[in-house]
Amino acid sequence: MGPLYVDIHAAGGFGKAEIEDEAKSPEVNQYSAGATLGFKMRMIYLGVSADYYKVDQTTEPDANFGDRGGVRTNIISPTIGLNFRLLKLKFDYQMQGTYKLDKEISGEKVSFKDPTGYRIYAGVPMTMFTEIGAFYESVTYKTEINGSSETSMDKKLNISQMGLMIVFRL
Repeated sequence: MGPLYVDIHAAGGFGKAEIEDEAKSPEVNQYSAGATLGFKMRMIYLGVSADYYKVDQTTEPDANFGDRGGVRTNIISPTIGLNFRLLKLKFDYQMQGTYKLDKEISGEKVSFKDPTGYRIYAGVPMTMFTEIGAFYESVTYKTEINGSSETSMDKKLNISQMGLMIVFRL
């Protein structure tokens, strides 16, 4: 194995899609696929990650909130990893991407942008090229796009989740 680090990963988790100060927030399941590309230097690797997420709301929409199911992207996030013999750690800082709702609101497509957040992952090797582990992720969106108008949100939308991830190293 050379100095290049490449992995593809798939994950599933559960969490919330909540707006600050919301009395009740919907629960969501998220499923994702992504990749990390970087350089290894002994037990440390530095690189970038990118992910595609499908967000499914599991709570019935009501008067407090609508349907927050949609598609989320993490375009490029700086990533650092530590590779111990029996433990793999990875952290990425997310600052690019969008969250597009599946359902229109008042006849307009709605999406969110300007995310800030992170994902932390800890895994154990299963084979020489695979590992499985757990992660926690929290991303906050600051801008809402409703149709053709963009609005900086006073009350931000936060999507958080925890779950399991399988990683295939190439």
